[in-house]
Amino acid sequence: MADLEIKRVPFLGAELMAARDPENQIWAGVRWMCDGIGLTRNQRDNQIQKIKADKVLTKGARNFPLPTSGGNQEVICIKLDYVPLWLAKINITPKMERETPELAARLEQYQLRAKDVLAAAFLGSPAVEQRTITTDDYLRAASIVANCRNERLPYVLGFLEKGGLELPEIRKMDTTAFKLDPDEFVRELIEGREPSERGYLFNVDEFNCYCQTKGVSSRMAKRYLYSKGYIEAMKEPGGKMAYSVPIYINGKTRRCVVVRPLKSIGNA
Repeated sequence: MADLEIKRVPFLGAELMAARDPENQIWAGVRWMCDGIGLTRNQRDNQIQKIKADKVLTKGARNFPLPTSGGNQEVICIKLDYVPLWLAKINITPKMERETPELAARLEQYQLRAKDVLAAAFLGSPAVEQRTITTDDYLRAASIVANCRNERLPYVLGFLEKGGLELPEIRKMDTTAFKLDPDEFVRELIEGREPSERGYLFNVDEFNCYCQTKGVSSRMAKRYLYSKGYIEAMKEPGGKMAYSVPIYINGKTRRCVVVRPLKSIGNA
């Protein structure tokens, strides 16, 4: 396509390939994004197949002729607006954090910043407003650090710092909750408890006391368990996530921590 504007965009030590079409839409080359994150060739091919199979992502995907080591080739690209959704679907798993923390750290930075960097490359505004780093971003970073092997820790911390995260903020996070076995934690919590139709209900004080006996921060435990699908949460009007939800019990509305039945977690 002769009127396609193609750019190589430096990002975190890698080079991304992107293009802008005549309708001013920006497209990111999927293979370069995957390579930059650090995915293997098989993982990259798997991501391409997932994009093609996803009912939403496929609407924002198409092939463009981009320069490769073998000359110009038709390669799959994803529209800029779809990039965050695609990257969010690549989960940072405990196994990834434990075995390849560098990949987990890179993926997090791509999820947070790649769209803004690509947009700035074409819009000519390096000062384009970037997504604000939140407490949840620091919690995810703390989880990566908590599960990182000691010999890899300096590299991972350096990479997170390069991504705009402040190391003192990461270090002060209580990471004990990220090291607990969530299945065992929940099994002991619900032992002898009868579930309601909604799940296992615990008032906030009761849940907090249980966390105290386990030596973990109740706030961190709730965030961690929610991220793994073990408890419910809701977004409050101001946008903040609440990890206890209002439940109508015996004529009154109470805030409860709702623990899902274990057999339903894999399907959540």
